[in-house]
Amino acid sequence: MRSRLGHRYAKTLMLLTESEEEVREIRQQLRDALEALREPTLRGFLENPAVSAYKRADALVEVFDKGGMNRRLTMFMKLVELKGRMRYLEEIVEEFETLARQRLGEQVVVAESAYPLDDEEREALVDVLGRRVGKRVILREKVVPELMAGLRLKMGDLVMDASAKMRLEALERELVRED
Repeated sequence: MRSRLGHRYAKTLMLLTESEEEVREIRQQLRDALEALREPTLRGFLENPAVSAYKRADALVEVFDKGGMNRRLTMFMKLVELKGRMRYLEEIVEEFETLARQRLGEQVVVAESAYPLDDEEREALVDVLGRRVGKRVILREKVVPELMAGLRLKMGDLVMDASAKMRLEALERELVRED
C-alpha cells in the first residue's frame, strides 16, 4: 500500500512539472519541506487532531508561500495534507527523487573503497562510468576498510566487485575446491 501510494503521488507531482529546471527546483524544495516538517512545533501543529485539515493546509500554504516555494508544489502539499497523506511525505519524496533521476538522465553509483578516493580518482571514475551508462553519474562514496584495497561499485541491483577482499575470497574458494 505505502509503495503504491508514495509512487502515485510522486508520479502525479512529476506530471505537473513543465521543465527539467522545475524538476530540479521541486526536488530541492521537497527535501527542504521534509526537513522543515520535522521541526517539533510545526510537526505538533500538523499532528494536532483539534485543528481541522483545512486550517492545517492553509497554514502550510502560508508558510510555504512565505518561504518562496514553487506554487505548484505548494498546492500539491496542500492536497497531500487535505487527503491525510502527510505521514507518507518521506516516501513521496524518495519516489520523486527516483522519478527525477530518470527524467534528468542521472544514475546514482555507490563506490565503496578501503580508503577515501582522491579528486583525480573520483573525476576519472565519474567520467568512465558516465560514458558507460550514458547518463550523468552521481557518485556516493563510502569507506569500507574491510575491502583492504580496490573498489566495489553498486548501480541499482548491479554490483561490480574488484576489491582485494573479493579476490582473496575467490582464491580461497578455488583452493578449497582443489583439495
